[in-house]
Amino acid sequence: MFAGAHPGKQSCIDLGDAQLPNVKAIIEVTKKAGMDERAAVVAIATTLGI
Repeated sequence: MFAGAHPGKQSCIDLGDAQLPNVKAIIEVTKKAGMDERAAVVAIATTLGI
């Protein structure tokens, strides 16, 4: 979990083999940029078209 994240109701989705590396890359980039967990979630949802 990211520092300063707010616990709450969690959900999950199944990721395909092609999606998992992309999601990991998005999480890494948002962490390095100092962005919060919500930014990573929004970026992932946008990328996956959720």
